[in-house]
Amino acid sequence: MRRAPRWVSRTGKTLTIHLADGGRKTFVDSDSVNAAAVLYTYREFLPEIRYHLVHAHLNEGTGYLLVSHRSGDLVRIQGLPIVSPDGGRFATASEDLESRYNPNEIQIWRITRNAAVLEWSLEPAGDPVTITPAAWGPANLRWLSPTEIRVQKVTYDPETFQKFFGEEVAIRRVRGRWTVSQTGMSGLLN
Repeated sequence: MRRAPRWVSRTGKTLTIHLADGGRKTFVDSDSVNAAAVLYTYREFLPEIRYHLVHAHLNEGTGYLLVSHRSGDLVRIQGLPIVSPDGGRFATASEDLESRYNPNEIQIWRITRNAAVLEWSLEPAGDPVTITPAAWGPANLRWLSPTEIRVQKVTYDPETFQKFFGEEVAIRRVRGRWTVSQTGMSGLLN
């Protein structure tokens, strides 16, 4: 809360974000004993995209909420947002091959004047229940330019309970479409 003190306050179980138009967005922690419990933590204000980031701690899994400072509109995302160098987009990567409480997913969102719009997504692990040898999750997301991100492939061996960090995957915007390829290789990934 130290990162945006004039916009954020907490009283007991209630987290309040004060918006640019004078409105408020509130989040109330639920009972932590309940299986559907949610505890909200303010993370930071992202000035490049004018959104507040709130972490939602769940009994099983985690999530993030982006709150528009301008309108209060809420965007639910699975991973931490990484803003593009030009501030026109943000991307998220969520990897959970072990417990599978969260999806294995990469998302790219475009920022408009009034909203964040999901532009592209990929679930590289396939079936969320069965982890196949070809399944992988994304980690260490970073932008190289406004039209290219990289993520590292993570695989998981359920027999040895080990994670393995592999090569990077390049995701590029070419002729208005996002495409995926392994770095140094030209083929598309499954």
